[in-house]
Amino acid sequence: MAPYTHYKTYPPPLDRTKARAQGERQAEQNLERYHYLRAAATKAYDIEQLQPGDHKNPNPMPFMRQGLVFDRYRLRNLKPLRGMKLHPFEDGSIHPGDIKMYIAEFFGNWKVREAGIMYAIMEQRPFWNMMLNYHSPAGTTGVPAWDKLFKEWEASGFPKNMIQCMYFARESGCLDSKCPFQHDTETTKRDKDLVYAWRRAQCGQLTQEDIKAIRDVIPSDYSPGDAGYIIEEIQRYIKDPDPPTCWNAGCRRVEDQPEIGQLLQRCSRCKVVTYCSADCQKKHWREHKKDCHPYEQIILDDELWSRMGTRKGLQRSGNYAKDDREGITVSISP
Repeated sequence: MAPYTHYKTYPPPLDRTKARAQGERQAEQNLERYHYLRAAATKAYDIEQLQPGDHKNPNPMPFMRQGLVFDRYRLRNLKPLRGMKLHPFEDGSIHPGDIKMYIAEFFGNWKVREAGIMYAIMEQRPFWNMMLNYHSPAGTTGVPAWDKLFKEWEASGFPKNMIQCMYFARESGCLDSKCPFQHDTETTKRDKDLVYAWRRAQCGQLTQEDIKAIRDVIPSDYSPGDAGYIIEEIQRYIKDPDPPTCWNAGCRRVEDQPEIGQLLQRCSRCKVVTYCSADCQKKHWREHKKDCHPYEQIILDDELWSRMGTRKGLQRSGNYAKDDREGITVSISP
């Protein structure tokens, strides 16, 4: 099977010793996540309550938090996961609205889509609340494809080749020559093509092929791996695209004269930002230039997009969005 080709790849390590060491680290991380996933699927964990100020509680906020301990899991010594917020009802289920929110957090996140369910484990609050719901009378993670995977995986004896390798579709690629986890080029490419279509939708650049392929499909049938999330997002843009706007924040011509919206000109380089006049484009250039990339790069370069699937940097509103270790933050324009 041909290897999956990432848009922006690291050069292959020239030093075989370093490449082998990186492959060994990948193998160990894949294996550890496999065991956390197996513990999750078999409910081999217990919840502990962590009071504010408890030395076991890594969360600095003055709120009760929870942890998971895995003493009941016998196949590997797993470290506790602590400091998350778990919020089950008395029967163990999670509010459906929260499940929907967690699905959006996961499947808007290109890193989760790229690296798969073993990566999702350490997005602790959404993943483990979804697993609590799975083991409750509700009986579902909220993602039918995950529910099906867990049932079939358990029935098959938890083989590694049923679970997506965390590194196969990432920039580095999988460097473990004996990797037992799934390397599925076709599924990976198809999913990334959907991500690109969603980005085109957000840029107001859906192609006729996109619209024809996606407009009338049943989302969960067309994209079962994410319960139809990304298809629903694209269909929303098809049905209700963003209104035309002049990106120069001080301009109100389109609001005052809506017919001008049909005459807006796109930036010749990025093909995304629009203006009502050359004068507005000139005034806005100082703000726009740091985010002005060739259109193809905007669509294909993951680093230009947030973990929620939205564009980083300058927004239509004039605000500025960042995504870093502190999370997603928006600077409000004056």
